[in-house]
Amino acid sequence: MRRIHLSPIHARPTSGTLRVLVATSVLTLGLVGCGSDGEATLAPHEYRVVEIGDVSQELQARGTVSAGNTRSINTALTGPVETLNVAVGDRVEADQIIATIDVSEQERALRDQQAQQADAVAGAVNGVEQAQQAYDQYQEGLSEGLNPEINGAESALRTATTAYEDARRAFEEKKNNVDAGRDERLITQEQAVEAARKQVFSASVNVARAGVGSVAAEARDAENDTALAADLATLEELRRELAAANGDQRKTAEITAKIESLQASIDTRRGSDSVIPEAEINAHLGTVESVAGLADSVQSLNRQQQAYDTALRTVDADLAQSQRAVAAAFEQKKDAAVALETARLNSRHQLQTLASGVEQAQRSAQATRSGTSRSAEALNADIASGTVRAPFAGLVIAVPAEVGKPASGSIVTIADDTGLTVTTQVPEIDVAKLSPGAKAEFTTPATGSRTYRGTVRSVSPVAAAVESAASAGGAAGAGTGGGAKDTKPTFEVVITVDGPTDGLLIGGSAKITITFAEESDTMAVSRDAAYDRDDGTKAVLVVTDDGTVEERAVTLGTAGDFTVAVTGGELKKGDKVINQGSTHRYLIGQKVTLQTDDDGNDGR
Repeated sequence: MRRIHLSPIHARPTSGTLRVLVATSVLTLGLVGCGSDGEATLAPHEYRVVEIGDVSQELQARGTVSAGNTRSINTALTGPVETLNVAVGDRVEADQIIATIDVSEQERALRDQQAQQADAVAGAVNGVEQAQQAYDQYQEGLSEGLNPEINGAESALRTATTAYEDARRAFEEKKNNVDAGRDERLITQEQAVEAARKQVFSASVNVARAGVGSVAAEARDAENDTALAADLATLEELRRELAAANGDQRKTAEITAKIESLQASIDTRRGSDSVIPEAEINAHLGTVESVAGLADSVQSLNRQQQAYDTALRTVDADLAQSQRAVAAAFEQKKDAAVALETARLNSRHQLQTLASGVEQAQRSAQATRSGTSRSAEALNADIASGTVRAPFAGLVIAVPAEVGKPASGSIVTIADDTGLTVTTQVPEIDVAKLSPGAKAEFTTPATGSRTYRGTVRSVSPVAAAVESAASAGGAAGAGTGGGAKDTKPTFEVVITVDGPTDGLLIGGSAKITITFAEESDTMAVSRDAAYDRDDGTKAVLVVTDDGTVEERAVTLGTAGDFTVAVTGGELKKGDKVINQGSTHRYLIGQKVTLQTDDDGNDGR
């Protein structure tokens, strides 16, 4: 009797089992024969009863259990490690102190810096007090009439006014002694001259006011520019000193504090100079307008004065001479009035300058406080970082630091084992089959047969860095004369562990099965049961209830290791399908006998 061996569904034989099965198939090929009535007989393993189940495509791989979140706790401090409270494998809680670092150098630098900052702040406050005192003293002198410049100008104006009034009276006496006092034409000219003099007087005072404002504005601009240039030069010098500090932490902190304070003052000064105040613009424009008005007034007065003088000379030469004396006295009075107005305006602008000095001193003091505060914050942060704490709860997986040795870079590495992953490398030929979301199962040597479940989180599109044997062996390979075989590229796949993770060891190995295609609740037949017909369609051989072999068309779906899903066609649940259909096509239309095993089971 001839027998053909067919593997049952979902069987996963080892290599040894496969050799036994192949040998059995060869031996039984000659054992299949005819029944008592000449019918072919099929053993239970040569056919399969169609049932509903799941068919999947799977990928086998090996990987490593890793923590989902691993963090190396680093430090920029260079002092020696004073205490180290953890070892590899220890469990830590969030915010737990795991190490301390000597920060005595930073503490000394902070004390020195605080002392220097206190001196700088005291100096700035003293500057404010001195500026305020100068302002108060000057204002008090103005209020009490003790300003010498104003007092001298007022005295000169009183003298000039007296002289002008005396000249006018002398002129009036002479005019009354002649007929000119009754000449209407002369009276009109005299009135015109007086009006012109008043206009010149007023215009001269306006020019004085506008001129002082314009000059004061230019003086303030020049003063600010000079101060800014001096600050920039000092800043450049401090930067050179900082570059030459050569890592001296205390000196660096001192110079940095000075730079920050000076930079804040420069920024403040530049901000105040970036926009020209409206008052200064108006001062310059007012000067131009006032000078133009004064020129017109002077021209008008000269014309009126010349006409009046000519008319007087025709009447009386002494009278004309007296009028010229009045005109000269007027000029002196005008000049004295201008000088007084200039003195008053100068005093006001001086008071404004002193007030600006107070404001500038206050801004400088504030900038000094801000700069010292920022520098202290940096050192305080360094001191606070001397106590190293765990950022989250987890396991210590590395401790590079050593007690007594300088802290440098990593102190400890902590892994968060509440969210584990399994990382594996997949060959290039299989990587295209995988995508995030695929289901996976795995076991580990430490947990025996216990199965853990997971989900593919990521599939790297970039091959892992590999080195060929030639590049790794180098001269050694050349010396032996042996050929080098390149390592095939692999791609990293990360699987998130779902559900319980107890028993898993970080860094432990895992044997993984990834399901990348699956069809549930479907009919399935052995992979070798279906064959290609001449028209290109698929078919299987079915043994009917009366034992007749018939050909049934099928549409196939997902193919597993040993079975393939049937998604359409003429097959139905319970049909008995012959395995290795292509080699049994000669049975189509014949009757066969289906054997059962010793327990009466068919090929289910």
